[in-house]
Amino acid sequence: TYAVERIMDAVSGGDPVEDAIGRFIHGLARNAFDFTGNPDRLYLSGGFTLNTPFLEALGRYTEVVSHGRTVPLAGLFAFAAEKDPALGPLPDTLLSL
Repeated sequence: TYAVERIMDAVSGGDPVEDAIGRFIHGLARNAFDFTGNPDRLYLSGGFTLNTPFLEALGRYTEVVSHGRTVPLAGLFAFAAEKDPALGPLPDTLLSL
């Protein structure tokens, strides 16, 4: 992809790997901020909630409220349980991650 090409070009040109990857992560954060309409506060769930560099970069633009990695899965489970009560309550493993 274009982003990977830019990272490789920067490293080949002498930039430290950390700086090149940092710029990429910052770009992801800025794109997420722009895509969501530049909110004053952004509620985040899923895998990026464990990515400290992403959270720090996003925090330059907006307040980030992290809801954890399993929130999307817990929501899907709750939706399915409404349709089929035999699924039972939300498993503890989804609450503890």
